[in-house]
Amino acid sequence: MLVAAVAINAGDVLFQDGGLNVSQDLRVSTNVLYVNSASGLVGIGTTGPGAPLHVSASGEQLRLADTSATGNPF
Repeated sequence: MLVAAVAINAGDVLFQDGGLNVSQDLRVSTNVLYVNSASGLVGIGTTGPGAPLHVSASGEQLRLADTSATGNPF
C-alpha cells in the first residue's frame, strides 16, 4: 500500500511528506547540533551560537575536502 501523505504531529515536531518541521529550537545530542528557531543561528558544538554558523571545538574546527579526481584546491 502506498501512502501519499503521512503526518505525525508530536507537539512542536511534525513529520510530513518525508520532511521534518520543528517549530521550537532543535537540539541534537545536547550541543552537537543546535538550531535557534527564533534567530535562525546554527551552532555546532555550542548551544549559544553568536553567528549564522558558529562552530566550537577544542581541536581542529573546520575541514574542507575535495574528493574529486582533479583534487582542485578551495
